[in-house]
Amino acid sequence: MMNSWPVTIFNLSYLCILWVLFALATVRISRLNAGRRCTARWALIAFFLLAFGDSFHLISQAYETATGINPLSPFMGLTWVGFGRLASSFTLTIFYLCLLLYCKRKFSLHWSGWMWLALLGFVVRLVLLAFPQNNWDGQRTLWHIWRNIPFVIQGVSVMALLFQQAPHHPLPLRRQLKTLAYAFLVSFAAYTGTVVGVFWHPAFGALMLPKTLAYVVAAWVLYLMEFR
Repeated sequence: MMNSWPVTIFNLSYLCILWVLFALATVRISRLNAGRRCTARWALIAFFLLAFGDSFHLISQAYETATGINPLSPFMGLTWVGFGRLASSFTLTIFYLCLLLYCKRKFSLHWSGWMWLALLGFVVRLVLLAFPQNNWDGQRTLWHIWRNIPFVIQGVSVMALLFQQAPHHPLPLRRQLKTLAYAFLVSFAAYTGTVVGVFWHPAFGALMLPKTLAYVVAAWVLYLMEFR
């Protein structure tokens, strides 16, 4: 199912939305005052990482769907699909670090609690991504679960910061912060269901679709908050 044409079109549409939002944000950031620009810059970098990393992953999958061929990439002997999985895992890890730094700047937070936990998850996740057990071109193994535990810790920490800060701000920012947090909650619930569920049945891979929609919602809300 995940290599079918409807899914491929859905994924490429998602990429187009991300790149359009990134382009609009790039144009609009220059119109912000210096203070807002420093905060929005972290959101802009996060936009880029999300679109750039998923481009490797989804365009290589689209090419395989169209041609039936998964060619070798010039990197570490991986195929393009395998390299795309590595690239998107790496960029998403930095994506959540940028969101953490975005929250720190926007809410004038000091390093404590959830922020240290998110930073720890970032470091552990990067270390785990370097191991050959990741098997980027092969079948999923238990290592696929282990490497995603610190990733979930990153996401939960960012969500906790957003939920904590939301009540301290007036509408519409309060609603936007909660929507952003819930979008990440849906994305991680769907992603975790995929990571664990595919060991029982490949149909659990369909949970990546609501995960993708959740990221579209998150990107749109972040754009409205900083660049509108």
